[in-house]
Amino acid sequence: IVTAIVVIIILFVATPVLYYLPSACLSAMIFVAAYGLWDFMILRSLWKIRKLDFLVWWVSFFATLFLSASTGLLLALAFSILAVVY
Repeated sequence: IVTAIVVIIILFVATPVLYYLPSACLSAMIFVAAYGLWDFMILRSLWKIRKLDFLVWWVSFFATLFLSASTGLLLALAFSILAVVY
């Protein structure tokens, strides 16, 4: 609840400030923030521990890369559920 309140406050305060920035600057900020999320070294441990999780990671990655983010997320979710059921 606290995090949601902080995000709402930041959205109301930061939106007028960031409104006039070019899209390239905003996308650069997103890339810098998301850079720490890209951990390709985890693939080696996924391959050793459980190959099905390795496959789920790749399906999620390529679905999000080549399709839209929302479609990739839905496809990744569906594939993960199928992997758990399997």
